[in-house]
Amino acid sequence: MANSRIKDVPGLEGAKSEAIADTIILRYNPVTQDMELTLSFRDYLTNEEGVAVGFSGSNYDQIVARLDTLGMRDVGEDLEGVVSGAPLDGVLGYDVVNIFRKLADDLHNERAALNAQEV
Repeated sequence: MANSRIKDVPGLEGAKSEAIADTIILRYNPVTQDMELTLSFRDYLTNEEGVAVGFSGSNYDQIVARLDTLGMRDVGEDLEGVVSGAPLDGVLGYDVVNIFRKLADDLHNERAALNAQEV
């Protein structure tokens, strides 16, 4: 399947435009346990290696998804760990949520320790 985020730029031979989610917002409601993921895509001009070199448009295109639709999705399919190289197949949307919860706890505790607050 072709990548729908990458398109030819009309009038510029060989130039590509790639929709990149440069703003990602994860909203969590602790009362309902619901989570919403907002991906805000903006078009970037890319060079021959696919590296973004500048904007090709200023408008954002947003995709909003809720945890109840993402939770059981295998988000690690066909991916490998950046450092370990281990396959990430089987990592679910719910696993990613738990990773962000742990990251939030860790960062909050680190900041409190730096501020000499009781943790």
